[in-house]
Amino acid sequence: MVSHGGWIGPRGPAPAPDSAFLGQQDTGGLSGAAGLGLLGFMAIGALAAVLTMRSRGDLGAGALRKRLDGADGLSPVGWMAGGMALWLVWQLSGAAAAQNLPAPLPGEPAQSLERATRVMLPAYAVGVGAAGLIFAALRPRLVRAGFRIRPLDPLVGVGLLLVVYPFVYVVGDLSVRAATALARAGWMAPPDGPAHETLRMLVDEGTFSPVWWTTTLMVVFAAPLLEEVIHRGFLQTAFGRATGRPWAGIVLSSVVFALIHMGAAPVYALPGLFALSLGLGWAFERTRRLALPVAMHGAFNALNIIAATVV
Repeated sequence: MVSHGGWIGPRGPAPAPDSAFLGQQDTGGLSGAAGLGLLGFMAIGALAAVLTMRSRGDLGAGALRKRLDGADGLSPVGWMAGGMALWLVWQLSGAAAAQNLPAPLPGEPAQSLERATRVMLPAYAVGVGAAGLIFAALRPRLVRAGFRIRPLDPLVGVGLLLVVYPFVYVVGDLSVRAATALARAGWMAPPDGPAHETLRMLVDEGTFSPVWWTTTLMVVFAAPLLEEVIHRGFLQTAFGRATGRPWAGIVLSSVVFALIHMGAAPVYALPGLFALSLGLGWAFERTRRLALPVAMHGAFNALNIIAATVV
């Protein structure tokens, strides 16, 4: 079920060399000097962002500890159990929906956007509903741990994505280039097209149909909400409380976030997923509001869909 969930990963290029992270669909995107120029520009932006945040003290443990200190309503085991239970409810709901799908008609592909949507819709509905029930039952403890939102948080989240995006772009682009080099050496298949199954199906749909819009809305809104509740709200808190180190929580939950997408995204996309998760985790600890990484995640997914299907 991971193959139908959530994050829209970095786009792999067509076999053309030196492709950019968000290249065009037809020829592999920005290549040669243009691709290297954009990579250099993003690298400068990433370095400037890191140096600025470091000078402001935004990356230090002292600035990131306050949220974890308030997340004392559950033990680390309790936080971990909550995240795992919510993930299992989501996945099992999708598995049940998949089992109830009718067999493809003659000539109909076994995997299509319509069939994927018929699995994703009940899975996200049950998953988000379960998250709501958990929040209602544990509201005071979760609010103290950062499960809250302010009116301007969606806009602030988009702004924070602009801060961390150059870093994500650089990691994703270098991963695609490394995969392309390994493919030339015959060690792996070349990156080809969107690096996530759901995004690939959205591209293959070829029209902005009701199914396309339904899937897009789930990817932009439901997936970020559910994944951030699980990975940032519960797992990152569990790891952070267990180790007493905010960055340990961020890094460990990011490893889980990347690995759990294996199968939905190729191996070369995992470093970009890890980099994105680091940015989301940092935003959660620094702002102490889960709505910020949810907004960042949704905006990132929307950006990838636009780049793949519209631009």
